[in-house]
Amino acid sequence: MSSLRRLRHLVWALLCGVVLSLSTGEQKADAQSGNCATPLSGFIFSVNNTLVSNLRNVPPGATVYAHFLIASGCPTTQITLVTNASTNGPFNYDTAIIQNDVDYKSGLFDPGVVGQMGPIQVPNCSFGVALVRGSVLHRLAPDGSNSYGKQGKLIDSGTGGSTNCPPPPPPNQCLAGQSFLPDQLNVGFKPGQSPAETNDPAKLRAFQNVAVQAGTVSVGQPLILPSGNIYPLNLVAGSDLCSAITLLTAVPSVQFAEANFSGGGLSRPR
Repeated sequence: MSSLRRLRHLVWALLCGVVLSLSTGEQKADAQSGNCATPLSGFIFSVNNTLVSNLRNVPPGATVYAHFLIASGCPTTQITLVTNASTNGPFNYDTAIIQNDVDYKSGLFDPGVVGQMGPIQVPNCSFGVALVRGSVLHRLAPDGSNSYGKQGKLIDSGTGGSTNCPPPPPPNQCLAGQSFLPDQLNVGFKPGQSPAETNDPAKLRAFQNVAVQAGTVSVGQPLILPSGNIYPLNLVAGSDLCSAITLLTAVPSVQFAEANFSGGGLSRPR
């Protein structure tokens, strides 16, 4: 049996019977309550091809995967594995106003599913790495009230590295002269401000005009946005991802726009 197959069997065994983050009673009560504040029945990580139970001792430069089991009875859940860089001392998820997310993967998972997220590459300088519920957080509010921890979205995390990281490029900017063409752009609106939630035809038309300019939809193509948090937009052939992200994130009601690559969840272009 190959080492990769043995690793997969071990992950299944651990998730199904050993490394559980909740007791059976807690899982049942959480599912019955409908809040699913802790959506994972179990999780484990692969750090440089070694299985570990948490992210507390991840070394700089490591390659990290997350393996997890979505609790039965919970709704479809977005799970994100993210690593962040610090330009000024040790990284802290609750106090770093600019999160400097350098690599992340994110995806939606149904209840009872064994999921895998990754790989992400941890920086060689001061960093944070975290498994969280929901989408990636790019910037904290001035009082830190929207941090993963204060919102109850932090599942597991760790920090490391001893040297300051260089300042990152501006968010949602691509390297000069490069163009990326993923499968989709996922657009997230601020709570209660999406065209679908406001039921405002004028707002929908205005957003569609921006989407056409961004090269995500064709002229005359109907744009139907479901209620919810994430809105996938199919890219028109030849679209420039950098320009599309810049235009879409300039819309006042848009919270984020990020690329969706096949098989790897969400990932920022690098």
